[in-house]
Amino acid sequence: MVAGIVVGSIVGAIALVLCIPFYGSIEVRAEETFDFRLRLRWLFGAFKRQFPGAKPEPAGGEGGRRVPEKYRPRLVSGVLGDSEDRASLNRLVSALVRSVRVESLEADFRLGLEDPADTALVFGPAGAVSVLINLYTDHSIWLIPDMEGESLQGHLNARFRWRPIRLFRPVMGFLFSGTGRRMAKRALLRR
Repeated sequence: MVAGIVVGSIVGAIALVLCIPFYGSIEVRAEETFDFRLRLRWLFGAFKRQFPGAKPEPAGGEGGRRVPEKYRPRLVSGVLGDSEDRASLNRLVSALVRSVRVESLEADFRLGLEDPADTALVFGPAGAVSVLINLYTDHSIWLIPDMEGESLQGHLNARFRWRPIRLFRPVMGFLFSGTGRRMAKRALLRR
């Protein structure tokens, strides 16, 4: 009886903590250099994290530390050949996208590809989507084609909210599917 109450209390506490949303913001700047920043805040500001974090200074004049090849798992590449596996991964990614609510989004980009025809092919549908987003939402997205040559300039600012509890069911379904078991097996064999 007491063990059931303790286990139930622990499960309830975990579910309650997973209901608390993450708040985040993304900033992207593309001028002469490309700058990306992701900030996350959780548990009413008690936990804060910024990506990329502070860059460590290289020791002794060496370049950046390289990650050994065995710690770079390629788990997804072996799975993408099977259509059932691709469908399982697509369901997981779509559940992740649905669990995020974009509160504000401002983007203004000027993009040009090497061939002006390729630029036109990209901006035909992308321009129509950006106009529809600007008309029917509170977000502001401006995509401007640059027919002069290759270029990328602009900025993106977004704020979002993410509830981890909304991923519980899709993640559990993925982990207990054949795809999830194969990926877990590959990950364990690589260690």
